[in-house]
Amino acid sequence: MAAQSAVRGPWRVRTIEEGGGRDATARLLDDALLLEHEGGVSVVEFGALAGAEASGARAVLHHATVGTLVLETPQAALLVEALGDAACTIPELTANLRMMGTLRAKPGSDHDRWFGALLDARRHAHAATHPDDRVNAVDAAALRASHEETIEALSLARHPRRAPDRRAFAEELRDVSERYARALEGLSLAAAAMRRSSPAERFVRWHEWVEALRRAFTEADAAWEGALPVLADSRGGAGRLWRRVLKRGARDGREVRDTRNARRAGDPPGEGRT
Repeated sequence: MAAQSAVRGPWRVRTIEEGGGRDATARLLDDALLLEHEGGVSVVEFGALAGAEASGARAVLHHATVGTLVLETPQAALLVEALGDAACTIPELTANLRMMGTLRAKPGSDHDRWFGALLDARRHAHAATHPDDRVNAVDAAALRASHEETIEALSLARHPRRAPDRRAFAEELRDVSERYARALEGLSLAAAAMRRSSPAERFVRWHEWVEALRRAFTEADAAWEGALPVLADSRGGAGRLWRRVLKRGARDGREVRDTRNARRAGDPPGEGRT
């Protein structure tokens, strides 16, 4: 879980409601804002909030379904900042991956090089204490450049003397990395949307960025699965045709899985894996 603000409350607030208001104590839980008042307890889940902003002594919470919630407190700015830090965290991204870190992924120096930049970016994002810093820690352009460097280094290591074989080898690795490259493009777009978002929609844009980051991990993992036959085939260029046949079969199987998963989720086919 990403580093979070140490400020969790409590704050003395007054809820502003139609026909008046009531005094309450607000505090942050792991996944919600808790409001304790004389009439009981109200829980505002982070996932239901589109955004939040401070306006003078008022913290304005934009709820996705019930509209605007207003909390009056001299510490409105602090409450909103702490709420944003707590709501905009990075979840676990690797637990459901097929390859990364598993024995079937044939861990070693090539595996570590393939995933290294992405894992470093995730580590820096986890260490950041503000949502903007978490987004900035995962630079999609830098990840693209690093992956290209990895492809070139792996190609040189396999074919140090024959430039034609080296170029062909690199093209095979770029081919299996095509969906990862597209995922990084999506991550770049999601980061830009997050940076220019208004406070009222900031949490929505954050969740979109997290999903784009999850997709990048998923596609990097799938690309490594596709790269293994290329890296492991000692025949080099002589084995290219057979590898292409195997890759096509794997791709067809993956498209079937994507379509099945999309139907289960109620999404149109072609939206990719999540």
